[in-house]
Amino acid sequence: MFANGAFDAKPFLNTIVSKGYLPIVKKGITNPRIEALTIEFGDRIKTKREESFKTRVILRLIVYCLKIIIRWIYE
Repeated sequence: MFANGAFDAKPFLNTIVSKGYLPIVKKGITNPRIEALTIEFGDRIKTKREESFKTRVILRLIVYCLKIIIRWIYE
């Protein structure tokens, strides 16, 4: 089983091993919040200008936060 660093925790790894899987965890700095944005919007922003890049990142964060707020309101 392949996993990223977010799954590198003893309880999780013990469960995987007990089921007969060999965990292969990608090491590195992982942040679940950043990974949520990556899953939501993709990991690449196609732009050449730094100003456009910053604008797109901010807009993605705003959209993601609005989505979370809407979920809180209607749950």
